[in-house]
Amino acid sequence: MDSESMLARARIVLARPLGARGFATRSIYVGRVPSQADDAAVHEKFGKYGTIAAVRHGPAHGKHKYLHVQYVAGEHPYMDKGKTVLDWNPTRLELEEVIGAVDRAIAECNETELCGEMVAVKHARAPREPGAQEAHLSAAAAAATAAAAPGRTYEDGYARGYREGLVDGQKMGRSA
Repeated sequence: MDSESMLARARIVLARPLGARGFATRSIYVGRVPSQADDAAVHEKFGKYGTIAAVRHGPAHGKHKYLHVQYVAGEHPYMDKGKTVLDWNPTRLELEEVIGAVDRAIAECNETELCGEMVAVKHARAPREPGAQEAHLSAAAAAATAAAAPGRTYEDGYARGYREGLVDGQKMGRSA
């Protein structure tokens, strides 16, 4: 290892604060939330199950909206020039703590009142990748086509059209 790379590694190690490390997070989805529900009401209802890192409010449709409540365990990340920096992963105990908080919140708060309305509490799902729905639909369409005409493929149809003299969708006379 040359001296320049050793010096670069030393700078990286010295630039990190001692003891900084990752943290565990898990989120719950809260549906059918009244539009007038604010962060204080959410913290009062869900804060007793664990440390809340963030509450994200979805758009209101009529008199209801949805929320994502994010629970956290472990040390919060530190910021370095606008980027979040984590040194290593959370411990198993921290993961168990945050998973337990989510499970308790779901078990005890599902179908209970928040600001006078019954709310639905579930595990939050990961966001979908763009185009995932369309890929699923095109795969389903291909499967339906294959089921409707078993044993036939695109090449079979092309060959049949060629034999029958179809070119660009028009019936053409064949030269002998």
